[in-house]
Parts: sequence; structure tokens; C-alpha cells
Amino acid sequence: MRAQAAGKNTGKKKKEEAGSFVPSEINIYNKSNFLIGSKYKSSLLENKIMAISLANSDRFETGASENESVYSRMNVAELRKALGANSGSFYQQLNQVAKEMTGKSIGMSSEDSRTFRYVAVVISAECKDGVFSIEYNHALRNMLLQLKRNYSRLNLSIMLKFTSNYSFRLYELLKSKCYHSRDDQGSSASTYKIRFSLSELKLELGIVNAELDKVKRVLNNQANPDFDKAVEISPEKMLTNWSDFKRKALDRAVNEINDISDLHVTYDTIKHGQGGKVYGVDFTVVLRDAAKKEEPVELTEDQKIELLFQIRDILGESFPVRDIRKIAEAADFDLEKIRTACDLLDKTTGVENPTGWLIKAIKDGYQKAEPRQPRKAAAKKGAFDRFEQQDYDFDSIEYAVLHEGSGDHS
Repeated sequence: MRAQAAGKNTGKKKKEEAGSFVPSEINIYNKSNFLIGSKYKSSLLENKIMAISLANSDRFETGASENESVYSRMNVAELRKALGANSGSFYQQLNQVAKEMTGKSIGMSSEDSRTFRYVAVVISAECKDGVFSIEYNHALRNMLLQLKRNYSRLNLSIMLKFTSNYSFRLYELLKSKCYHSRDDQGSSASTYKIRFSLSELKLELGIVNAELDKVKRVLNNQANPDFDKAVEISPEKMLTNWSDFKRKALDRAVNEINDISDLHVTYDTIKHGQGGKVYGVDFTVVLRDAAKKEEPVELTEDQKIELLFQIRDILGESFPVRDIRKIAEAADFDLEKIRTACDLLDKTTGVENPTGWLIKAIKDGYQKAEPRQPRKAAAKKGAFDRFEQQDYDFDSIEYAVLHEGSGDHS
């Protein structure tokens, strides 16, 4: 029996219901770590469509019985837009994704790797009347709906940016390990050490296809699966050489993760035997809060005094110390901000209050500082780009820094 409301709906109604399915903004979603840790071979497009589906799990059609499948429906036009796909070939691409998804048995190991089994995730996938529908196996309902433990929170915006399937898979894997692989060696609480054997990593990234019969026989229902044997016995050979795997898969994935995600990843190799053969990889993962701005470094009074001398070189000797201080504070003592504002001031006419103009230019990001007064005679060229050494009253500058608001001491 299909899910509620699925049997009687016309294709037109289904399309309307799926019309706003694909998110248009950053969307955080949960994915079962059991699914993330599964071993399977998949395309990047398949993984991204699955991510969009899971990000909208609140719109799943679930039915009333635990034995009913779970349905996910996505408007094709919105799906193509979210993926940035070419409209001319997108239906052909969806056809291939549906073929890859349907009936795929994925291998999943338990947290302690003592068991390993295969299960079909997607029973059917179809495209009709402008709607792409996925039917999930009812056996996975607990991994798809109302997850309460053993899951990872993923950012759909990040997932859709990946251009390499290895990046997508490695990011998921590392993210899923970050809450139970904390580094206890005295480093930051946001730093994690994660180890994979090379063979397991190849299975996780889909470089070795865990769906192949010979590989299945080694892994299925085994306590402590022999990943090395599974890789060795696989009839498909891909990136078998460490240098090829490192260059074409691992380094590319790590570099892309570092460039676009909330993780910073480095790794070391584990070697043994004659010639130092690589048999494992130790990842160091640092969580970065993309939304959190770095706290500004608090300057000492001596540092502020030194910067005020440099700022006066930029502004010129016509500015009193008190105004120099105000401009410096508006720019958070950032010399480049002050230089940029001064360059604009030097090209602007009709400025009666240079100090106020500079402060406004700095605070407005140099976008709204143009004066509205009629243009007057141009300011003397070079008034604000004098960098030659001047004779300053160092005592008055230092006094102004240490006694803010006490008056003009220029």
C-alpha cells in the first residue's frame, strides 16, 4: 500500500505539492550515522539528490504503519535549479540516478565494526509529471524519521557545493565521527583524531564497490570484517597505487573540504613493513564555526600609540591628535581602511569636515560617503598621502591615547 494521499492524487496535484520542496536557502538536516557509514558506490549527483531529499524530511509521506514505505517527492524544475544542472540533459541524468538508486544494496557496519549487513535503501525511483519521487525502504524508517541519537547534522548549502564525490563522502564520514573521536591529548575541544585503515577508506569512498558479489561474500554478516581481503578480492581495480589514490582522491577531497566547509582537515599516513607501505590514514579534524566571527585581538596601549604615529603619517599633520584618535577607533586601528578612506577623500571635492567624512566613509564601507554639497575647489593634491617623516609631539600623542576624551593635545 502506498503512503496516505499518494493513491488518489493526480499528477498535477503531486506537482503542486512538490513545488516548493527544494530549499532555496541554507538548510540544516540530520542524517543517520549508520547510513553515512555504509559502504557503497554512488555518483555525486545521486548523493546530492539524496541530501536534498533528507533536508526536506518534514515533507516525507510516511503512512500510518511501520511497514509502509517512506516517500520523498521533488519538483524537477526546482531540483534542477538547486543543483545548477543543464535543463537539456537533466531528465537523462535523473534517469541514470533512478537506475543507480533503485534496488541498491548498501553495506553498513555497526559502530564497533562487529557486524556488517546489506540493505536496500531505495525501492523505487520515478519521474512523472515533473515530479521526481523516491520510495525508501520501510526498514529504514527509524533512520529517516525523527532521529534522536547517532546522527550527524549536515549543512545542505555545503553539501551542494562539492564538485568531487570523494569530497562529499569524506566530509560526511569525518563529520559523523567528530562527536565520538575527540582528541584527548590536550588539544582543543573542537579537534578530533579519526583513523581509517586504507582498505576501509577505499570502501567508504566507493573506490572499491562493496556491492560486488565477491566483496559481499567477504563482508556480509561477518564479525570484524576483513576490509583488506575485500579490497584485494574485488574484481574492479581502481586507484590501487597509494600515490594515485592520494593525488586523485584523498588530496582533492581534503583540499575541497578545507576550502568550502566548516571543517579543517589534515592527515598523516600509517606505514609498516619493508618499504613503508601505507596501510592507514590518521585524520586530524578541527571544527570551524562558519557563522562565528573571530574575536578581534585587543591591542595594548603601546601598540595603539605606535599605530597612531603611522595613522598620522597617512592623514597628514593638519589633523589634531583627538581627531586622529577618533578616525583610528572608527577603523579599529586598521591602517588599510584608513588609507582607502583617505584615497577617496583625496579625490572628493566639497568636504568641509574631513574628520567626519572619513569616519562616515569607514563606517559605511566607503559606499555612502560622497557629500551632497555643491562641488568646490579641489583640495590640495596630496594632502592625505604624505608619508615622509614628520616632527611630532610624541608626548601629546601618548597622552591622548592614555587619557581618551581629555581634549585636543595636538
